[in-house]
Amino acid sequence: MLPITPAGAISLFDLKFTQFVTLRMIPVLYTISLVVVSILGVVYFFGALIAGFAAFGEEDGGPVGVLLILTALVVVPLFWLIYVVFARVIFEFFLSIVRIADNTDPRHRRF
Repeated sequence: MLPITPAGAISLFDLKFTQFVTLRMIPVLYTISLVVVSILGVVYFFGALIAGFAAFGEEDGGPVGVLLILTALVVVPLFWLIYVVFARVIFEFFLSIVRIADNTDPRHRRF
């Protein structure tokens, strides 16, 4: 169900909007957002750890180093989890709106 199929490409240029592209795009967009936020999370995690351990080598850098290490161990994974949950909820919201619109289309009524 990837949008790269010929039917998906044709539905992008459907000027009457008889087909929904969103149903095929949501999994791809969600995967891209997970990959991007995971890469950023790993970069911030290791960046805060390296900066925290580097702060221990400086004069009076102990409290700053502890704060940076705690940020890496607690805040970065927490923000990653919050982003993943909110992204999932937002994508499911849009997907449910499109499915409701698809199910209430008069062309699909069976009575």
